[in-house]
Amino acid sequence: MRLKSHNANLGWLFLLILAGPLWAGGRVVRVGFPVIPGIYDYDKNGRRSGYFYELQEMIAAKQGWTLEYIDAPWDRCVTMLDSGEIDLLGFVGRDFTGDRLFDYNRESVIATWGSLLLQSGVAYAGIESLQGRTIALVRGRNETNEFLQFVRAANTTVIPIYSDGADSQIKSFVAKKADGIVLPSHLLVFLMKNGSYTDTHIVFSPRAYGFAVKTGTNAQLLDGIDLGLREIKDRSPGTLQQLKRRYLEAPESHALPLWVLILLFFLVLVGIVALIFIVTLRFQVGKHTLALTRQRDELQRLTEEAEKANKELESFSYSVSHDLRAPLRAIDGYSHFLIENHGDKLDEDGKRLVERIRANTLKMEGLIASLLNLSRVGKASLAYENVDMYAMVGAVLAEAETEETRGTFKISVVSLPDAWGDATLLRQVWYNLISNAFKYSMRSAVRSIEIRGKVEGGECRYSVKDSGAGFDPAYADKLFGVFQRLHSATEYPGTGVGLATVQRIVHRHGGSVRAEGRVGEGATFFFSIPVRTLEARS
Repeated sequence: MRLKSHNANLGWLFLLILAGPLWAGGRVVRVGFPVIPGIYDYDKNGRRSGYFYELQEMIAAKQGWTLEYIDAPWDRCVTMLDSGEIDLLGFVGRDFTGDRLFDYNRESVIATWGSLLLQSGVAYAGIESLQGRTIALVRGRNETNEFLQFVRAANTTVIPIYSDGADSQIKSFVAKKADGIVLPSHLLVFLMKNGSYTDTHIVFSPRAYGFAVKTGTNAQLLDGIDLGLREIKDRSPGTLQQLKRRYLEAPESHALPLWVLILLFFLVLVGIVALIFIVTLRFQVGKHTLALTRQRDELQRLTEEAEKANKELESFSYSVSHDLRAPLRAIDGYSHFLIENHGDKLDEDGKRLVERIRANTLKMEGLIASLLNLSRVGKASLAYENVDMYAMVGAVLAEAETEETRGTFKISVVSLPDAWGDATLLRQVWYNLISNAFKYSMRSAVRSIEIRGKVEGGECRYSVKDSGAGFDPAYADKLFGVFQRLHSATEYPGTGVGLATVQRIVHRHGGSVRAEGRVGEGATFFFSIPVRTLEARS
């Protein structure tokens, strides 16, 4: 009897093993359906649509599953997945809650990153232009936290407008209750398809998204999803790209109509004829103009061209520096992502190379920031006021000193007369000169800095003298050029823009700069600002 009972149990076990794959193939899978534009959505006819929806329908058809959708907000779907009320949830980032709650499929599905979009009427010229702007954010999201850290690092303050989910966040932005919105890149594409907004091209928080189940359950579902994804990629490699174009990419731009091109051609032709007529007329008039008038006009023309060329150069420098920042941040972000998520696959040499990439991107970010600062110095209007130079130098000395320099320098400040100028820009002059004095004197046996000032010849004249490395007097004129360095960056780090900024600020105040020094004997930098009378100040 015991033998028969044992054989019967073995028979039931054999039937269960055979029935297992059949049950897995024909099972009903409960799937969360949070409305996320482009991912899980409804079309204009009320039918379910979206990138993840169509993808999991393809996989279910291949695996013989029946998908039962449960509509709920995103946070509710996450809770139901954890409690077992649903079996599967798509578009889950691997770092959404960590691997303690969920298991993920292995095949890649989609990658996205954080982006910043602005209302069409909001001017954007860099992170600094976000000062005081209202930004729509989702409370607790990774994109939110990283964006706030990003703007704080740029000394910029924004006003957060928090929402509990993407739906209410987008509605708030579309209703123009916020100047900008931070969201994943696929939602940026969705908004760009349906409205006119400004893409800042800021990139941060790269992240991979896929399918998730509760930890320790439904491993067969993840295996089936990976099997289906591999089959789609191998047999129909264009399928995923078609889905991305349909749901996650901005519409392609269209060529101008033929009649518009013809109109533009005739307008250009008329403009050329008009230009030729005007040039010819001016030439005929100019031949009969007195020599003095011709010289005056020529001088005026040359002056205007010089001013225009200078403005265009400043605009070009600003644009290039600004446009370089977005790819640099992307390189740094992806390098960080590579170390954090795939560091175990890199050997020590690979990790060292990635860290060198990140270090060099930070170095270039510093160069770009210096160029932007130099450009702003040339364009900003001056806010004149009476400046207490003695108090300003004291504050700059306290700021420029470090733990390494404190107590090791002999510093003297003698007779600094007040100046009439822009306090913010003049403070930058003092900071650049004093910080250079500290930097180039660190290797000297005797460390000293002497700061003097006097009023002479209708000018306030100031000087900063150090006991540092000095320079060859033959190259004194090159000191104030952009990226002109007389010492290597490894020996004395810096961007090579500080003294060019000093010269630009002093020239804008109508003053002059110069430098004296000898190799190994220190250097002295002089700058002067015209004295303003009481009448001129009023």
